[in-house]
Amino acid sequence: MSAAIPHAAPPSLPNLELLQHIGEGSYGEVWLARTALGSFVAVKLVRRARFTDQRHYDKEFNAIRKYEHVSRGDPSQLRLLHAGCDEAAGFFYYTMELADDARENPKREIREPNEVG
Repeated sequence: MSAAIPHAAPPSLPNLELLQHIGEGSYGEVWLARTALGSFVAVKLVRRARFTDQRHYDKEFNAIRKYEHVSRGDPSQLRLLHAGCDEAAGFFYYTMELADDARENPKREIREPNEVG
């Protein structure tokens, strides 16, 4: 289903600052990010190059589309906040609430927006 690929640099995403790589799965990589408003979120990047078959990539995107509704109606699920895609660059991404407080032990350069340096 998916092919292992070397870890690639993250793309530039509108209104998101990708701060730190915090996880990896068979379908994508997870980043700690800061929104334009200063909130911390998890961003999952799903790259087309990870899949040996376009159908599996499309299936993953469609699963996220269905999960959006579930995430907003079930308090036990992490909320999907936003999704986007860049077909030309070969990826889609989505932002979610953080499952854990990834800010507890971040790299030193990551600070709350109102912290002085």
